[in-house]
Amino acid sequence: MKLESRSPTGPIEDAWSGAKFNMKLVNPANKRKYKVIVVGSGLAGGSAAATLAELGYDVACFCFQDSPRRAHSFGRPPVPATPTYDYAIVRVVPRVERGEFVNVGVIVSCDATDSLACRIELDAQRVLAIDPAADIASIGAALAAIGAVCTGDAAAGALGMLSPRERFHWLVAPRSAVIQTSPVHTGRASDPDAALAHLFETMVKPRRAGSG
Repeated sequence: MKLESRSPTGPIEDAWSGAKFNMKLVNPANKRKYKVIVVGSGLAGGSAAATLAELGYDVACFCFQDSPRRAHSFGRPPVPATPTYDYAIVRVVPRVERGEFVNVGVIVSCDATDSLACRIELDAQRVLAIDPAADIASIGAALAAIGAVCTGDAAAGALGMLSPRERFHWLVAPRSAVIQTSPVHTGRASDPDAALAHLFETMVKPRRAGSG
């Protein structure tokens, strides 16, 4: 394996500023494709590893010591890292040219558990309030197809044979269609199913009067 430092070129006093200016942004949906190796688990290395993991990157943190010792330790037992998950909101956009939409579901993907799940509930009245001519039957069929892809059902065809992560990336790809998804966001939870239920209640279910 060849190690490449990829050190910025140019005068040392301007190298880092120039590298940051020319650096390409990473799409949130692609962050898990990048593996970041942090060498050193002290205050700086541990903080960098935790921050990058929270942003959604696949992080490996290594610490090399010449003798058994504890660095920057206060005698507390190690705290297991809470797995990260990615999610997107499923939206119905009856009239794409107007950009008005109704949140109808949530898709959650978790690498740590190699899982992909969704919860979708179509509120036809809310959709018809935006566009009385909306084809509810076609919209319902399209949303059912999302569920089939999430579960890897045979009805999804070749898509159902992809890995959970690959299916998630396909589902959240930007589209200009009646069924769209929000940008991908990242969260942390020990139970992805509980996170899915919470997101559905807070992001999809209509707010009750007086709920604040």
